[in-house]
Amino acid sequence: MRYVTLVLLTLLLLCGVYFYALNQDLIVESISLGFYDFEFVNLYMIVFGAVLFGIIWALLVFLAQEIRLRFKLMQLRSENKKLKKEVDILRTQPLEEIDPSKYGGENA
Repeated sequence: MRYVTLVLLTLLLLCGVYFYALNQDLIVESISLGFYDFEFVNLYMIVFGAVLFGIIWALLVFLAQEIRLRFKLMQLRSENKKLKKEVDILRTQPLEEIDPSKYGGENA
């Protein structure tokens, strides 16, 4: 699986280099982000910025999920610990004598 990931990342890097080589001289005259205007920006820089923004956004979403799952895991471990303690207590309690005549046993 590591080799497949390595090959895919290498292909992705090569595609990025190829895209850069093809669009090295393309310049966008003006681009607005709403809060700031950029002028005379290379196309590959715009694409790189969009990819970088997507990676950062995905990282934030992943971190939020990871934190939520870790809290849930801590809660479940705590509950598991309590249940194990309860089972241990029940194991050490003596068994009550069962009267077979109540349940239709042999001496009924």
